[in-house]
Amino acid sequence: MNDSVREVVSGAFAGASTKTLLAPLDRLKLVVQLRGSIPPSANNNNVASNHYQGPVQAMTKILREEGFFALWRGNTSTVVIQGGTTALNFLFLDWYKKTADHLVLGNRGSTAGGEQTYSSSSVSLTRQERIAKSFVSGFLAGGSAITLLYPIGLMRTKLALDVGQETRLYPRGMRDVFLHSYQVNGLTSLYQGFAVALWSVSIYRMVYLGGYDYLKTELVEDYKAKYSNATTTSTTTLTDEDAYRAIPFYQRFLSAQLVSMLASTAHYPLDSVRRRLMMQSDMPKEKRLYKNARHCLVKIYQDEGIAGYYRGLGTNYIRSVGAALLLVSYDYCKELFS
Repeated sequence: MNDSVREVVSGAFAGASTKTLLAPLDRLKLVVQLRGSIPPSANNNNVASNHYQGPVQAMTKILREEGFFALWRGNTSTVVIQGGTTALNFLFLDWYKKTADHLVLGNRGSTAGGEQTYSSSSVSLTRQERIAKSFVSGFLAGGSAITLLYPIGLMRTKLALDVGQETRLYPRGMRDVFLHSYQVNGLTSLYQGFAVALWSVSIYRMVYLGGYDYLKTELVEDYKAKYSNATTTSTTTLTDEDAYRAIPFYQRFLSAQLVSMLASTAHYPLDSVRRRLMMQSDMPKEKRLYKNARHCLVKIYQDEGIAGYYRGLGTNYIRSVGAALLLVSYDYCKELFS
């Protein structure tokens, strides 16, 4: 299978399946995170989302008023987002890593056949260069993917916050969100909050993708060193892919879990701002709570304190298990397709 196709298929499958499994936690995180961000006049006095004090109360209220499957409301757009985002993230990550190898290595040599696979050039890179390559590639991959998929993310956020039965604003799902937003502010409304989103997601992907990619290279280097010491008389050279296949699941998962939690914490304040700005996309400018990202940051602090930036972070830590599984399942899918 072509390397690019393998990246896309593995990423899409891992992203869509993991996100569907954890969709209820994702919705609970959103309704807690965005509590208080919508004035009553903005959604026909439907202020249920403003009354959630935590994930337990949010789940109880959703189950009582909307039923069990309402926990997956907006999941179709989520699957499209996550499948597409994951596929693009890993595709861009691989592309940026290969580009970095060519730029950094220069005349230090290339891989056999002129092709490069996972960590194929790590033996020629210093540790500092491997760190820079992983984190910069993750940052650029995240920025590229969010630019292409931002409108779908905006629609998914609105659907997750559209609670109740009789008072729902978007009963027909993504179609209603798109039409409503377009009628009020045109196509630009689908990129409401994009500037802060670009930084938020890029920082998250830098730690999440770049951090995991770097830890993988360190696991591989460590395993190859142990293998070399254990087989000093062998003339067999262990490839990076073979070394990574031999690393046990728990080491992969713990590495993924660590970077997932660090990434969530690092970008969460900007993510809260991004989602609050998203919720205003179909509102006239004079009725918006937040003029821009800077005003939103200041107003959250004035009204809710530091805690306002981190509402729903506890639930997000639980969801980080899914993010870690996504990274590991992507690796296994990639191994399967190879």
